[in-house]
Amino acid sequence: MAGAQRDSHAVVAAGGWFAIGAVVLFVYGWTVNRPPWNFGELLGLYVVFFFLAAQAISYFLLKEPMRGPVVAGGLLIMGGGLVIFLSK
Repeated sequence: MAGAQRDSHAVVAAGGWFAIGAVVLFVYGWTVNRPPWNFGELLGLYVVFFFLAAQAISYFLLKEPMRGPVVAGGLLIMGGGLVIFLSK
């Protein structure tokens, strides 16, 4: 009986993570498609946010140190995103 109860808790937990993921994906899709940007601007800014999210996950969750070349490249990526954002 205890094994079945653990399995049902695992299913509920997995369902909760699925629901959270669905909400995050919906909010992301709505946020990205709401502004009246053209595709080039959207893709340029998407690369910036993807880079920042990937580096945050790498540093905080995976405990990987930031290396100099990654920081330098990231500054270039963010600089390009700033140029796109401020060109409006």
